[in-house]
Amino acid sequence: MNFEEYFDNDTIQIENTILASDLSKIDTNLPSTIHIIPVRYRPIFPGIITPLIIAKPRFMRSIDDALNTSRAIGLAVLKDDDVEDVEIDDIEMFGTAAKIIKKINLPDESINVLINSICRFRITKIIDDKKSIIAKVEYIYDKANPKNLEIKALTRAILSQLKILSESNPLFTEEMKLTMLNVDEPGRIADFVTSI
Repeated sequence: MNFEEYFDNDTIQIENTILASDLSKIDTNLPSTIHIIPVRYRPIFPGIITPLIIAKPRFMRSIDDALNTSRAIGLAVLKDDDVEDVEIDDIEMFGTAAKIIKKINLPDESINVLINSICRFRITKIIDDKKSIIAKVEYIYDKANPKNLEIKALTRAILSQLKILSESNPLFTEEMKLTMLNVDEPGRIADFVTSI
């Protein structure tokens, strides 16, 4: 995908923007019912701010609905990345809840959505799977035990190995290195390692 062509065109529209200075103010309260957006290739873990490009009208409507309510969406990985017309049986029942930070309408009529992923969820009931996928969900939060010395030691060992790897591997971006320095929760570190 050639992103340069999007930025040379004057027709890009940015909607419902939250300024970078307001990121700390993003409401992390999540509703019990959310729109589910399928994600291809790999999961998006909690604690990540990332863009998503959405081209299917069905899921673009879900984004608009979420922007008009709680800004919350659920990201669920497809069981088979080659599926075109996504049905409820094509997605995993566990995923990551996220809040929409901003939406950009692209010239090819798709949208680019910047999201802040918050926590894991499990789908407990499908409310609608015709116009969009709407589900009742149960949120799953990490249980931190900062006093467990074994977990602290393992966390430090992983961070040490990541630091060594990042110094010799050109694929580690400065952003990834910065993320490594700022993450101290064992669950978030495990998510970060899994995502690279």
